[in-house]
Amino acid sequence: MADEFRPKIRNVIYGCDICQVACPFNRGKDFHRHARMEPETTKVRPELLPMLTLSNRQFKDQFGNMAGAWRGKKPLQRNAMIALANLGDASAVPDLLAVMSRDPRPMIRATAAYAVGRLVRKFDEPVRQAIAAQYQKARQANEAPEFLTEYHRALLKIDALIR
Repeated sequence: MADEFRPKIRNVIYGCDICQVACPFNRGKDFHRHARMEPETTKVRPELLPMLTLSNRQFKDQFGNMAGAWRGKKPLQRNAMIALANLGDASAVPDLLAVMSRDPRPMIRATAAYAVGRLVRKFDEPVRQAIAAQYQKARQANEAPEFLTEYHRALLKIDALIR
């Protein structure tokens, strides 16, 4: 996701229903006529940390019947990491580091590095070393430049905290 859009998603990981709310034709309309049609809070506002480690089966079971599920698990997990960074939830750093080191998908690992870079508030050598090690692996694997950039920028942000 482009840098300019990351802060704009705030803590929303998918936006199919936002269009309905933002649409000028829907202003002032009451759509709450049928209790069966009301969204389940745990689905429309899921907890972000559990999103990071959902299996494909868990994703399908939890979100498979929702409009945003057509995009698949990867973009929602990416957005969950960006949302955690936007919220400033530093308690997520250990989970993000685990995702960064274990997830097989380069985009997810790089987004985890981005989020850690945003969340770390004081210089932390073990965190820096973890990002540097993953950056080195990504470089050796010839991962896409946009992914390598995420690691590099996270390292620059952490290094800037030394001063």
